[in-house]
Amino acid sequence: MKSCVWGFLFLFSHLIFALPNDTPSEVTENPIPEFTKIIIGLDLELLIPDNLSGLSLPQTLTGPKLGIALGADSLMLGAFYNSNAETSNLILSELDYRFNLSTPFITGYALAGLHYLHFRLAFKDKDYVGPVVGFGFDLPMARTFKMGLRMKLYYPLKTMLSFGGGFSFLF
Repeated sequence: MKSCVWGFLFLFSHLIFALPNDTPSEVTENPIPEFTKIIIGLDLELLIPDNLSGLSLPQTLTGPKLGIALGADSLMLGAFYNSNAETSNLILSELDYRFNLSTPFITGYALAGLHYLHFRLAFKDKDYVGPVVGFGFDLPMARTFKMGLRMKLYYPLKTMLSFGGGFSFLF
């Protein structure tokens, strides 16, 4: 009889300890940062100038960008450069505010800001300042790396359209 009781207690204790723990464990921190503080990246844009003061061909621009997070949104600064047979030293600088709309898989955004356009045609410098608006989306590729596509409209004197993309590192 004693061996039956001990056997029963042995089996019962093993069943109790072998059951899965259904108590909720501590919530771990999300490995993807929701809001970053600094964004550093490189962009490529195709600028369609719409015959702005002699610019007739689409211009391919490349350059760095720097961003600072302001809560869920961000303030972005970009500088793009191109030099070809039609223009020399085409420089496009812009400062814009991005209104981010985040989901777990994609971040869409609308942007608005100011731009400065400088280029030289036939030894004459041209300078323009105006507003810029646009929209785009970013795809997170890793915890601190994302790629994106966007479209922007620049308004110096005539409307200029820009299609672009790039990648960013998040710090």
